[in-house]
Amino acid sequence: MEEDEDKEVSKKESFKGKVYRKIKRIAKIAMVLAPLYYFTSGSSEVPVETRYPLPAEIKVVDTDLPYTERQLNSENSELEKIVKVEDIDFSGNFFIETERYTLVKNEDWIESKAIGHVMSIPHKLLFWDWDISWGLDSEKSRTALAILENDVEIKDITVRLNHTEAWYDIDRMFEDDKLINRNPFLSRITLGVGIGLFSEIWCEFTRGDYYNPMTQTAVVYSNVESIFSHEIGHHKDFQRFDTDWEYCLSGSIAPISIYQEGRATSNANEMLSSEDRNQTGRYLLPAFLTYCIGSWYISKKILQIKMMKSNHDSRDIKDVDENERPKIRPLQTLRHLVSWNTQLYAGIATYSGLGSQNLGEALSCVGFLVAYQGTGKIFDKTFGRIAPYDHKIKKIEKNIEDLKD
Repeated sequence: MEEDEDKEVSKKESFKGKVYRKIKRIAKIAMVLAPLYYFTSGSSEVPVETRYPLPAEIKVVDTDLPYTERQLNSENSELEKIVKVEDIDFSGNFFIETERYTLVKNEDWIESKAIGHVMSIPHKLLFWDWDISWGLDSEKSRTALAILENDVEIKDITVRLNHTEAWYDIDRMFEDDKLINRNPFLSRITLGVGIGLFSEIWCEFTRGDYYNPMTQTAVVYSNVESIFSHEIGHHKDFQRFDTDWEYCLSGSIAPISIYQEGRATSNANEMLSSEDRNQTGRYLLPAFLTYCIGSWYISKKILQIKMMKSNHDSRDIKDVDENERPKIRPLQTLRHLVSWNTQLYAGIATYSGLGSQNLGEALSCVGFLVAYQGTGKIFDKTFGRIAPYDHKIKKIEKNIEDLKD
């Protein structure tokens, strides 16, 4: 009985320690980024109508806004629905579906909003901005529509402002022909449902911004133009491919997630007005850095696990207190992170290059593996002496001892 109580106390202390370390880490990052925020702050005085112009009318497929109907032309009696922009109340909720995009502005139920505003405090602290996760106001809602309407490369996307619809979006994966044709059933029922449930529900209770490639849905809560553009940038990145599940799954690997974030940021910068491009440094660069920092800690953890194995320590690293884990030198972590990224990017470049030459999927995959392994060996030869891994040093020492015996 006492042992169980001791375990419970230990678990509580471990949880408190993890929370404390995460808060401390966020505070450190925010302090480091404070000078960047100071020099990149400041909103544009140019009216939103000038920065993000909208046409007087928008042709829609469906909407809950007032619209007029008119004949397409003298030869075609079919009617088209037209929404006048001046009739749109951007401060309220609305729904617009066009041939290229669907934009829905709504609100979550009040309980989840209350939880979300509390859970989003770390995001607000990280960016030193209360607009993060706050919800889009009328001006930013108008901007969202303008970006979607003016960029003709944007297609087949659903954008949700200030709310989520997890179950509805999951259902669309099995009802919408465009989504059905992009990804095989197995990937939709596994990866698609998993992401749809976990990410979208988590997004609701943290008021986080995210893009789900399996449902081609962007959810935006932050009242910031660049963050909205960034999520659309993810969509444009995924649209380079005929299917989504492979690229989506590869994003779970830290270096590729950095690559995807970089491409989304680049796409976002192109969509922003010239007056708002300072937001790339103010919001998107810090967000990108958090992915880099996350990758750093993943590389460090991988090396810690390898070191534990070399010490014949079979414990799960999650059960090992931070202070008891093997110490990894920063230069070793940097070597692993750079090597890991370079290997994957070399593989991706080779795969893309062979694919563009129409040499076949099998040869492209072989090219990826050869480039990945070859780059890794080059890195090992080049940096093995400069920043040797401790677990490899220990293995060499053990081999020497075995030879002596």
